[in-house]
Amino acid sequence: MATRVNRARAQTTIRALLLLSALLVAGGCGAASGPIEHWALDQGGVVRDAQEQGRAELALARLKPLPTHRLSVAVLASESPGAYCWPSGQVFVTRGLVDLADDDELAAAIAHEVGHLLVDGHLPPPAALDGRRGSSRHAPCADAELSADLAARQLLSASAVSSAALPRLLDKIARHAATTPSRRADLERRIARLAADERP
Repeated sequence: MATRVNRARAQTTIRALLLLSALLVAGGCGAASGPIEHWALDQGGVVRDAQEQGRAELALARLKPLPTHRLSVAVLASESPGAYCWPSGQVFVTRGLVDLADDDELAAAIAHEVGHLLVDGHLPPPAALDGRRGSSRHAPCADAELSADLAARQLLSASAVSSAALPRLLDKIARHAATTPSRRADLERRIARLAADERP
């Protein structure tokens, strides 16, 4: 008799654990979050401000030739201007960047991050960028940041956003108080390279 009771209790416990597991997965329990969520928390967490989030989403939506169903953007609660991307298509911009940039510059920051995804092959290049869907990636460059800048410039032009927004944004970030001297030098080098590539 005791064996049947123990077996019944074990089955009830297993059912309860399975139900609890299903509820946690469906509910998105914080303990079950992945590396992107952990990383975002390490950066200060995601902002819940509808205006800042709305600006970031509008900036992403302006980049029309992209497969936007694979891309999303969120605003991080960091006052330092920055932007980041994950191979999954998740793009993050900081509150500091949203506050610093005008609408074209915010689109340029997101385009730069998407440029990393395009160059690294995490997204197929849209026809508007390479003339034929699914063809070779952007020309490789020893400097990943410059490669992303060049891809972003193409993406901005294809989206009818001024490509001048990218060097303008880089200049604002270079002059920002939180920018270190070494990062400032890197940004100035990228600005000069973009200017050189613009000349006929």
